[in-house]
Amino acid sequence: MDIEENIPLSKLTTFRTGGPARFLLSVNDEDDIVRAVSFAKKENLPLIPLGDGSNLCAPDSGVLAAFVRLSMKELTVAITGTEVTISADAGLSWDSLVD
Repeated sequence: MDIEENIPLSKLTTFRTGGPARFLLSVNDEDDIVRAVSFAKKENLPLIPLGDGSNLCAPDSGVLAAFVRLSMKELTVAITGTEVTISADAGLSWDSLVD
């Protein structure tokens, strides 16, 4: 898990608004997610999931929270006979899934 401090949310949102997030946690696997939850609890901060930032409008004064960004972006397709199963990690963008 990568931990960054005081990262401007304006760089992470489509509206380009938002002051610093207290922490930005980039998680790479399921174990990192557990570590992120523990980190936020230890810091006594809310843990806020952050995708591509299209549904977030943050105040310019900043947010006292730990934001978590999922870096897992694997996509698998399994074909068994006539059945197709697609599995995508939560960090994969909708556009990548559709492509």
